[in-house]
This record gives sequence, structure tokens and C-alpha cells, in this order.
Amino acid sequence: MSIIIIGGTGAGKTTLLNALANLINPSMKICTVEEIAELNLSHENWVRFVSRESYGIGGATSSAIPLFSFVKTTLRYRPDYIVVGEVRGEEAFVLFQALATGHGGICTLHAEDVEYAVKRLTSPPMNVAEVERVHLPKSVSGSLFGRRVREVSEVLSHKEFMKVFSWDPISDDFSSRLEESVLLRKISVRTGKSLQDLLDEIDRRETVIKWMVEKGIFETEDVAKVISQYYISPEAMYNVASMELATPIKIKIEIPSKTSENPSEEEEGSNIQS
Repeated sequence: MSIIIIGGTGAGKTTLLNALANLINPSMKICTVEEIAELNLSHENWVRFVSRESYGIGGATSSAIPLFSFVKTTLRYRPDYIVVGEVRGEEAFVLFQALATGHGGICTLHAEDVEYAVKRLTSPPMNVAEVERVHLPKSVSGSLFGRRVREVSEVLSHKEFMKVFSWDPISDDFSSRLEESVLLRKISVRTGKSLQDLLDEIDRRETVIKWMVEKGIFETEDVAKVISQYYISPEAMYNVASMELATPIKIKIEIPSKTSENPSEEEEGSNIQS
């Protein structure tokens, strides 16, 4: 699935973009397009494009290479993911055409909320939104202000959105409606996995990420090594993380049928259930 990170200037969009890009399966091919080289990925199969303005006598426009040209060029590389540092102009059309043909995409966009983001994408000119910071709860040490992902919404149509995650400024935590996700159901159909299988996989990945935070694993290369190890042997990596975080292991227990001829089996089943 594709991701658009929206927010005001200095909200941390590029930082989050870089973090998400490093979570992509290392076997996938990634092409990044930027105006300034800010992304730093640890993937071996990574092709970087950096646009440039015109130079030389008179500043001939023919010497300039805009984002638009590079986004078109990336399609020739047949990437699994196209990552654009910031979408501001005509490159948005090419990017979304690529996404419609099956490529994965991640980009940032200046916008206050999902509705305004769609308006910017569909209506020229695209104006930069004002800077917006969030107040952190008193329990959080340090500054009174900080950076938080306020919400994660699924774009169902150009007029319909569904919020799957919301940030609570009082508890500094997130409420989730992931079980209602429409995109997860699409992934379920494409991969042949049940919705519960996908939810369980998300829980396992969350555990590994929390484990990295607890261990102080923040450097790009160190995170990439853990992610690579997870894709190679997910069960082993999850077991290490869950054990060190003391995460309870979920065990599914089948309760014997009440028609069982052995009363002791029914009693034992009831005890396990309770």
C-alpha cells in the first residue's frame, strides 16, 4: 500500500518518511526522488535521484532537471517503491499514475488534514500550510511542544476517508480502529491471508519496534539490520523481542464440546477457559 505523510513545516514529515522507508523489505527495489538529499536508506537495492536547478550563463532552463522528470525516470527501473521527498507540483500526477499501475509509493505533502491534502492534490496551486505543533501532556518531560503523528486515515475515495489511528493529547497514546480497516481487507484478498493473520502480524511487528526502542536501537544501519533479520526469520526475531519485553504469548486453546462423554474433560476445559 502507498503512504502520504502530511503536516506543516517542521512537523517531522521527512524524518517519518525516512523511518518508514527503512522498514521496507530489504529485497525490494526502492527509487527515491528529492530536491535535497535528505533520505538515508540502508537498502542495497536503492537508487537515488536528486533534482537540480538550472546553472551556467544565463541560467538556461534546459540544464535544469525537475522532480517531474525524475519521477518519470524511476518507472524505467521497475521499482517496488517510489519515494518522493516532497510533492508540490506536476510530479504528483506522474506519481499517482505510477501508484495506479501497481507500484508502491511514499511521499510527503504540506497539508493540515486529509481533506485539505486531497484538495491540494486535485486543485492548483498547492499552497503550503501553516506550521502546527502539538501540546504534549505534563507527564512527558522536556519541552511543552513536540512532534506526534496525530492521525492515520485511509483514503477510500476522493470524498470518503476513514480514521484508523488517532492521537490522544491527554494520554499521549493512540486509539485504534484497525479491525475496521478497508485497506487491510484488500491486502487480505491479495495475499490470501485472513484479516486476523494480518492483525497478528502487525502486533508482532509492533513488539519488535517497541523492543528496538527499549534497547536504544535508533541508528539507521542498526534498525536496518534488525528489520532484515525479521524478514529472514520473523518468528525467531519476535520471540527474542517478546521475551525481553515480557510480552505475554497468545495461546489458542480449544474448549472441548459439552457432548463429551468424560465429565472431567469438560471441567478441565472450563477451568482453562476461565
